[in-house]
Amino acid sequence: VPHTIHCTEKDALLWTSLEAEIKGKIDPSAYDARTDKEKMRDKLDKEEVAICATKSYVHGVKTLISDAATEAMRGLGDGSISAAIMTVESDKIDLGGSIADPITVEELVDKLPKDEPRFVLLRYPHQHEEQEITSTVFIYMCPEGCKVKLRMVYSTTKASVITHASEVGLELAAKLEYGDFADVTTKALYDAVHPPLVEDSAEADRLIKPKHPPHMGVKVMF
Repeated sequence: VPHTIHCTEKDALLWTSLEAEIKGKIDPSAYDARTDKEKMRDKLDKEEVAICATKSYVHGVKTLISDAATEAMRGLGDGSISAAIMTVESDKIDLGGSIADPITVEELVDKLPKDEPRFVLLRYPHQHEEQEITSTVFIYMCPEGCKVKLRMVYSTTKASVITHASEVGLELAAKLEYGDFADVTTKALYDAVHPPLVEDSAEADRLIKPKHPPHMGVKVMF
């Protein structure tokens, strides 16, 4: 028997894993003990998404974005539109609709389907410290009751929307994820764009890591 291999996972029985194991015995310097799934996970972990001055590492799949969606992002940047609703169709992120006139976030979510996820980019004009400010926010709306397949598709493509928005020069003041329409309010946007400052570390931990009931509340994506 030329080779004896000890396996603890089914993936180790795949030919690519066996081949790597055999090559490793011949040339130890070329041996990589990771399975294909582990290699893919490590690759995704290293994908960098730069948003403004911060960096985050996200799991996602690079997805094509339509010209219409790209133009909508540019329109948000120059102020010609107030909101853009985006869908994922046939493995491509496309523009589901855009709104030119100013609109509140409450009015906007009323236009979203109640049983399918959507990506939303919204210009949010407001006053902060006696100054008029317009911030752009990204909202991933994933209502309760969505089909599992749709959840997976949108979850793995949201990073592409965020990255592309940054590439076309659109600064995102906040990146939010909601499951309950009742949580999507103007106050919630304000608190996300201007998080309250706290000095007490215990209070800070409480604000940074809120305790929500299962599948409720807002998730802030860093």
